[in-house]
Amino acid sequence: MIRIEKNKLLFHYLVIFFLSYSPSVFSLSQSDLEDDEILVVEGDNVSQKLNQASEGQTLVFDVGNYEINLLIDKTVHLKGLSTADVILQGIGLNPVIEVSNGVAISIQNMTFIESNIGVSVGSSNVTIQNNIFLLGDEGIAVQADSESNLTVVNNVFNDIRTAVEVLEEAKSHIVKNNIFSDLPDNGEWFQNLIDDVSYNCFDQVVPGYSETKNNKVISDLGFSDLDNNDFHLTNDSACKDTGLDDFGDSVDMGAYGAAEADQYTFPVANIVFNKESDGIINVGWKKNEDHRLDGYLVYYGPNPIRQITSASERAELVPKLIPSADTLTFQVDDLLTTVEQPNAPVLSSVVPVSSGKLTVNWQKAINANSYTIYYQADGGSIASESVGDIASHTLTGLVNEASYSVWITATNKYKYYFQVVGFIDDEDDDNRRTEGLFIREDSTYLEEDKDLESNDSLIKIAIPEAVEPYPALPNEGCFIATAAFGYYSHNQVQILRDFRDNYLLTNEIGVKFVTWYYEYGPHAAIFISEHEFLKPIVRAGLFPLILLAQAIAIDVTAFLGLLIAYLFIWIAGLKMILKYRFKGLNAC
Repeated sequence: MIRIEKNKLLFHYLVIFFLSYSPSVFSLSQSDLEDDEILVVEGDNVSQKLNQASEGQTLVFDVGNYEINLLIDKTVHLKGLSTADVILQGIGLNPVIEVSNGVAISIQNMTFIESNIGVSVGSSNVTIQNNIFLLGDEGIAVQADSESNLTVVNNVFNDIRTAVEVLEEAKSHIVKNNIFSDLPDNGEWFQNLIDDVSYNCFDQVVPGYSETKNNKVISDLGFSDLDNNDFHLTNDSACKDTGLDDFGDSVDMGAYGAAEADQYTFPVANIVFNKESDGIINVGWKKNEDHRLDGYLVYYGPNPIRQITSASERAELVPKLIPSADTLTFQVDDLLTTVEQPNAPVLSSVVPVSSGKLTVNWQKAINANSYTIYYQADGGSIASESVGDIASHTLTGLVNEASYSVWITATNKYKYYFQVVGFIDDEDDDNRRTEGLFIREDSTYLEEDKDLESNDSLIKIAIPEAVEPYPALPNEGCFIATAAFGYYSHNQVQILRDFRDNYLLTNEIGVKFVTWYYEYGPHAAIFISEHEFLKPIVRAGLFPLILLAQAIAIDVTAFLGLLIAYLFIWIAGLKMILKYRFKGLNAC
């Protein structure tokens, strides 16, 4: 059996009918597991993992969302790390899990959502325990044929049409220690089930079942937070300690009862802050109603807590211990009162990516946790966009063919990140503690009047470009160079454009060359843009021209004749190549 006491990073996301949780990073590694266990993480091909598993092994699912239709035809068990955070959903109309004939397996610690059938069982022995079924009001949690042997213990069935459907009447099934709640109007908890249905909790009378064999009818089942699908039991729940395990001991009913239940508490919600004085704040949170809870741990620091992905990293943080489940506030008195000014960031590049867009890339600065991008079109006003702790951002809504100056600054915000988790101490081992799960988004405490901004980075110039088919290139520009270098405002293309405007168009010979180029250049550009292998060849041919253009800006008299001669030779050569080497293209 696996007992992992590590941090799991999660984020909340809304799905139809209910709220569930999903991971932001993988929490386990194969080394955390036993030799007979195989790790499954979000994004894996689960069917392939199943095929690789040997008889008797267990697939252990890390926290995550899995869309699967899994056919199990050998004795391989399925187990989730955390019941609330391993989410299984079927694809199409097929069952999420289908168990074929002749195998004996267990399925535990998972949540099944939005599917027609959760588990379909052939003539096999299947134990289904410590799961939550939230399939919707047309869903069937467990469907089995008459030759199957089901053991359905310690599950929660909520708002589904049928919990257990047997295709023909049989007496080989055990249904015990479950909680059945919110049966829809068209629903019936059991179909053809005449077996041992005992020690279960129902929220309404179920004729033939609820009044016999130590079953209970309780209008308020005592879930910790039903609105957010937290099915842990509160201290006042009548379903607490009223189930019966195989050894005759009392256990909780529902998904978090008995020995195989996971020990993770639900994430702590609604963290709030109140400033006491400079560097001292009071932290408060909503009570976690899980009756097993022994207290809370408050994690905080100037860096995101949610990014902690390993036990060693978590060990470097020393949380504040609150040894009571009823204490819901804590005073943090060791926060820094000032921040250091960050270095100016290094602006790496500003690249046009599509119509009206520029992507800005930079190197992160020391002591910075956010950045501001400033940009200004020629003759326009300065605009800015504040972004988070990232190193790339795309500006949108810009004017095509306008020249933009872009620069950035770094900011060190006075910000502290907080996570509050509950913990459960092992009753049999004083040194064993299971901490709750981190949620994806830290709660943050800010004091903006203490933020410090860096000096400006260097400025880069870039031009957003419209995406148009050749030969309709913008600004009647350097067609071939644009095709070869990839975009209109590339530095090398800019050099050629400047040379055209400042030198070629100022004399008769240059004007004749530009006119000739405008006639043939677009056709050549089409061909180059459609044949990637030509681009490096053309770029190599353009580099001498670019060097000449740069040199002529220094000494016009010495290089003008040579440059124009080179232009005619280069274009004529390319023209001949296109005409005679690539048949079928009318490049001229």
